[in-house]
Amino acid sequence: MLSVTAALADFTGAEPILGSFLVGMLVSALPFAFKEKLRDYSHGIGYGFFIPLFFISVGLDFDFRSLAAGPTLVWIPIFICVAFAVKLIPSLQLVRQFGWRQALSGGCLLSARLSLIAAAAQIGVQIGALSSSLADCVILVAVITSLVSPITFVTLSTRAKGSLQS
Repeated sequence: MLSVTAALADFTGAEPILGSFLVGMLVSALPFAFKEKLRDYSHGIGYGFFIPLFFISVGLDFDFRSLAAGPTLVWIPIFICVAFAVKLIPSLQLVRQFGWRQALSGGCLLSARLSLIAAAAQIGVQIGALSSSLADCVILVAVITSLVSPITFVTLSTRAKGSLQS
């Protein structure tokens, strides 16, 4: 089934990840006894082997020199601000219910999304929608937000707990 959808994705010019997703959808719709074992097995292989290999590949393709030499370096702080803003601004709706610190800490935690952005950047380069230096810029921003977001979340939520206990 995976081979058929991979061939179909290749034939139509779609991304291979789409073929894999379609296989998952088809398998989830089929009634069979060992579906849960198949899910556990695929999660184990995916998260334990293939996903780390993907990130190693993305890291190996990352070019610090072209990023530092090109005009895309200017975009990094702008992209960081946008990455946080698109999550923090909607979290402001929760200020009345949870308070400033908890609402903002939740928004910060939602800003960390490395896997989706790395995959989208790689696909963007492959289809010619992004230059490799812009993709590196986007990936670097995703790495930075993925590192900063949990730290900010813990800092804000710990202070929020402390102020509640006082």
